[in-house]
Formats: sequence, C-alpha cells, structure tokens
Amino acid sequence: MGRKPFGLHFEQGTRGSLAQCELKAAALERERGQEQKQEQKQDDLDVEDNDIGEKKRLAFLDLMLESAQNGALITDTEIKEQVDTIMFEGHDTTAAGSSFFLSLMGIHQEIQDRVIAELDGIFGDSQRPATFQDTLEMKYLERCLMETLRMYPPVPLIARELQEDLKLNSGDYVIPRGATVTVATVLLHRNPKVYTNPNVFDPDNFLSERQANRHYYAFVPFSAGPRSCVGRKYAMLKLKILLSTILRNYRVYSDLSESDFKLQADIILKREEGFRVRLQAR
Repeated sequence: MGRKPFGLHFEQGTRGSLAQCELKAAALERERGQEQKQEQKQDDLDVEDNDIGEKKRLAFLDLMLESAQNGALITDTEIKEQVDTIMFEGHDTTAAGSSFFLSLMGIHQEIQDRVIAELDGIFGDSQRPATFQDTLEMKYLERCLMETLRMYPPVPLIARELQEDLKLNSGDYVIPRGATVTVATVLLHRNPKVYTNPNVFDPDNFLSERQANRHYYAFVPFSAGPRSCVGRKYAMLKLKILLSTILRNYRVYSDLSESDFKLQADIILKREEGFRVRLQAR
C-alpha cells in the first residue's frame, strides 16, 4: 500500500450502515411532505431571517426517533452511534475552527479592529448574552469565519465511495463504481483559478458579489450534497456566539505569522506547534 496523503488512515467501520439509516430517515421525511422545494438554490450555510421561532422540519435526532417508532429499520444502537458521531465531529471541528480564527485575528489586527467595531455596534457596553438575532447582524465576523474555514478547513479531506461509474467532464476518463474518491478541501479552497490570492486571508472573498461568481461547490467546509454535515448551521451559530463572546471581552494577539504554521492533518486539521495566542482584557 502507498502512503496515505497527509498521513490519513481510514478504517472500515459502521459508517455504511449508519448512512443507510440517514437515507431511510430522509425518505420518511420526504414522504411526510415536510421538505419544501426551493425555487432558488441556496447555500448550505444560508440562514434566513425568518428562521426564528418556526420549526420547519424535525431535528435530526427527533427524525430518527420518529422513524424508528414508525417502523423504519433503525435500531437504538444505530441511533446512539449517530449521536456519538455528531457529538465527536461537532466538538473537534468547532475547536479547530475557532482556534484558527483566533490565531488569524491575532495576526491581522486591522481585521480584528473591524470585527470588534461591528460587535460594539451590536452590543454597545451591554454584557447581555448574544441572541440568535444578534448573530444575523454579525456580517463581517461571519465573513472572517468563512474565510478561516476556506483557508483552514477543520476537515481537510473528504472521502466518498462511488455508487456508480463516473465519467469525468475533463476528459475520456471513467472512475469505476466502488472506488473511493478523496476530495482535498484544503487544496480545493486554495485554487488560484477560483480565488485571486488564495493564500491571503481576505474576508472580502465572501462578499455576496464575489460568491455569486464562484461555482457552488468551490467552498465546501462542511462537505456538500446528501452526505453534507447535518450540523452545519448549528456549527456556524455556535462559532459566532463563542467567538463574539471572546472578542467582546478580550483582544487577541499572536507572535507568530501564518508562515510559521506547521499544519498537521489527521482527521481534523490542527497546528503541530499548538495555537499560540495571547489574550488581553479590553
């Protein structure tokens, strides 16, 4: 066997059976008619202002429990494994994403100034906790967060097993059914054909006019399609609340530059030397 890229090693486990559970649950949801067709394709990370207080569909765990009660072939053990997966992935990926964000804020002080100014405009001198409505106003912080996920995606590699033969548009090549295809998001997000300065931290990459000119799948920190992260919106909300709370109370400094980063890619992208930042009370 050849050496795995980035030192990754994928072991065969129960993901296949769990994926089937997801498909069964999703099929039941479609039968119940709870998913409405969208007239316009929307980004996986979009959050609508009218999302507050309206439960348009069941939470994933509720959906699985209801599916089991309605006769779907999902065991209690499989439901538990799904919850374990979500908890694990939500913990480490959020920790990595927030750590890279704070590192970049410590390096780019002028960008941190703009984030702090935005937060001061939302909260003023108040010490109240952030609300969902507050997170919708964190436009610049969101752009900085998205740019962080572009340059340093917590999951640097995504692997998928083909269910049918795939002919590539780039030439007369066919990838056979059963092959494992690896998508390196850490490289995809730095494609110079898509991003003018791919190795420069620039939150303006996520201005609406720039996003409109990019391919829908040019930015996939949470994967995409039917196997995309079920907790992507929750992750963004959690990161906004966590990071806004830190920057409302502290200023971040870093003695290292991005060129000093020694990236370590296992399942989660990390820094070999750790995330060295200093916090100073505001």
